[in-house]
Amino acid sequence: MCSKLRLLSPAILCVLFVALGAFAQGTDRKSFYLGIGVGPIIPQSVSANLTGTIAGSGTLKFNASGFVGSVAGYRFSDHFGMEAEGGWTLYDSYNLVGTFSGSGGPLPGAIPLNGDMHTWLGIVNFVYRPRRQSARLAPYFGSGIGAAGLEWLVDSRPGGNIILTLRGGSVSLAADAMAGVDYALSKRFSLGGRYNFVHVVNDIPTISGGGITLHHSAPEIHLLHMVGTYRF
Repeated sequence: MCSKLRLLSPAILCVLFVALGAFAQGTDRKSFYLGIGVGPIIPQSVSANLTGTIAGSGTLKFNASGFVGSVAGYRFSDHFGMEAEGGWTLYDSYNLVGTFSGSGGPLPGAIPLNGDMHTWLGIVNFVYRPRRQSARLAPYFGSGIGAAGLEWLVDSRPGGNIILTLRGGSVSLAADAMAGVDYALSKRFSLGGRYNFVHVVNDIPTISGGGITLHHSAPEIHLLHMVGTYRF
């Protein structure tokens, strides 16, 4: 599953960017732009249930981490456009807190983790810009749909009383809402910032290992990133 995920997620992003780029080739290029964005990702905790040799329920908590992405867009008019956005992040789960039990009885209510979560995003947004294209300071708003690919690697920290080695992954539908602002440094270059809220529509399949299965709710992702763009 993980190998298929690594292949499918980049393929989705490539299709999005190639399709938008091909459209721009046959139209007025002055409204076509490319960009790169970097910034923090603030993941939300998810509810989790354990079954198998360890059973219980609780909350899976994550550390904030970084995000890197790319943007390809086209403005149909002064106010409306389309944009394809793709990106990747790696952030980690650091704690599983709840009520757990094993064959020997109750277990500690906090399980320290060394976990990695690879996330690939591919989103197509409809974008509205209230100011004209010639405006130096340009706010914008957008929403769209796409795909989120997730690969989970969840391990308990060495030396703990509970041993977890869980693996799993999936590709799911995702919905996105964003708001941002660009500042034109020149006729071609702009620098700005944006906020994205990404909701993974489908519940993520279970992850398992060592006779233990973890079921968890779909994550919601908050992205804050600085974006530099070049207009053709």
